[in-house]
Amino acid sequence: MFFLFLPIIAACVLFFATCLKQKIPVFAVGFACLAGAFARVGAMSLKNVFQGKIYVRKILPFLTLNGVEYEWGFSFTRTELVLASFVLFAALLSLVFAKSYLQPEKINRFTMFLCALAFCVLTCVGSDNFFQFFAGWELSVLFAYLLLLLFFERQSVRRAGNGFFVCHVLSDIPLFCAFYILMSKTGSFFVPPFVPVDSVSFAPDQAMAFAALVLVGLSVKLMLFVSPLPLTETAEMCVPVLAFAAPVALGGLGIYALYNAYAFFADVKTVRIMLCAVGALTAASGIAAALCRDDFKNVLTGMLSSQFGLVLTVFGLAGRDAGFCAYIALMLPMSGLILSAGTVIYALRAQENITRMGGLSARLPALFWMMGLLSLCCVGFPAVGTFGVWQDLYAALYVKGNFGFASGFAVLSFGLAWAFARMLYDVFFAPRRMMLSAVDELRPVGAGLLAPVAIVLIAALCQEKIFEQSVLDDLSRSKALAVLALSLVGCSGLCFGLLYFKRRGNEQPFGKKAEALIELLSLPALYQILIVRPCLSFAKALWFSVGTEVWLEKFPRAVQRLAQNIQKRQNGQVSSFFIAVLIGLFLLSIASVGMKG
Repeated sequence: MFFLFLPIIAACVLFFATCLKQKIPVFAVGFACLAGAFARVGAMSLKNVFQGKIYVRKILPFLTLNGVEYEWGFSFTRTELVLASFVLFAALLSLVFAKSYLQPEKINRFTMFLCALAFCVLTCVGSDNFFQFFAGWELSVLFAYLLLLLFFERQSVRRAGNGFFVCHVLSDIPLFCAFYILMSKTGSFFVPPFVPVDSVSFAPDQAMAFAALVLVGLSVKLMLFVSPLPLTETAEMCVPVLAFAAPVALGGLGIYALYNAYAFFADVKTVRIMLCAVGALTAASGIAAALCRDDFKNVLTGMLSSQFGLVLTVFGLAGRDAGFCAYIALMLPMSGLILSAGTVIYALRAQENITRMGGLSARLPALFWMMGLLSLCCVGFPAVGTFGVWQDLYAALYVKGNFGFASGFAVLSFGLAWAFARMLYDVFFAPRRMMLSAVDELRPVGAGLLAPVAIVLIAALCQEKIFEQSVLDDLSRSKALAVLALSLVGCSGLCFGLLYFKRRGNEQPFGKKAEALIELLSLPALYQILIVRPCLSFAKALWFSVGTEVWLEKFPRAVQRLAQNIQKRQNGQVSSFFIAVLIGLFLLSIASVGMKG
């Protein structure tokens, strides 16, 4: 398990080197540590697949409550190993991409925060108790926030960073309430993977409330249509950060939490219907966002939101194993598309508006073919990419006799392909909209930018094997012709979309309509007015009125005394301890945001 600590070792080495003003090969240290951790986790995954080996290592006991000892350590089954491999793989590619994309003065902080974020995700995924899970969960948000502020000199980035942090902290409260429901029934602080499903019984209405708390708690990380965080604020991340943090690190944690909580409401039909409904609405609103936005990263975050909606729908229709496989299959090509967009932005010297691009198919041919193939992978073209996801989704609907819903999801797939077509047309086929001097002086695109995209493309084209774990493989084969027809209907949106936008030329037919649809389907403005802005204002007022002396001297001493008293009363009430911890951490989060503001 030593190799799992390599990312945090790299982060600490870079931190102390920066403090001591020592020059070290930053990229080499980060790359070596991430590559070593990825190689080790990959070997563990292979042993798990072929030998069924499960890895459990207890490192340090830190608390005893009611006779139960909680330890810091790592516990990895197949799900955790697959997710850990995916996280380290994406972190490695993002680091290679950032080496050529970012300015040299920002590489140090990027590498340090990236390695720390990867380790925090591994800590959360490998936990068996709530304390370690909570530490990894919140620290992941903190380091993602620090990565977002990589370009802190921009006012829009600072504003987006504050909203990002506040929304994540607020959305965590319902999730922890859901965990508290489980803990009140079991009397222990173990997280769902280590809570026997038979020991917790929910009535249908209780299961519905539990599932609703989980969904609201994960709404920000999964970019659901009810999320209080607008997609435009997530898009303020720089490209290598966006490619790793949004779909892989934070999205992976959200999917992992949903995967483990799913076992407690899997048999409740109303809950699965709710998952399908929220997923379908999220997919529709994400497609609308991608169609009406002009900023390249905003377009891709809309598509990313729609992909998370499809994953949620697979959870509701086909179960948690199929949903987890769908997440891996859908997010891999999306990460490649985000890196591809970064390459285009780099070549055009930081131009991010796709309506000012155009005519790049002849000037960037390799990138054009990569983005086109990645788009085909995302929309489920037969035998490549995410075809297994759409195959099992349609098969599940056919077996249940829901032909209308199957057709509806074919329309969603068509709309997603249409959004990809609009993006490809504006970037590569539209008439040149920039000044000739700017277009003729494209910045050279090196192998450091193209190599990560090419690796993701190869993996995406060959990844259909990943979805063989689905419980509906036999059902897919029994309806092969109908499933293939629906998949082709969805993919045809790419061809028809390119033809349509070529005929329309420079007109923008979807702007106002799509904006209205987004306002109808999502509620970020309402959340901003009612929750986010008041919390930010309260945090700033609290910070400046109370003063730094109280927060930095008296408050830590009070927290220390409280912790000592709680440690002395280890046989006390579990619920009181849990509530005290939540209140303290919530106040610390508000204080930290106030300090940043």
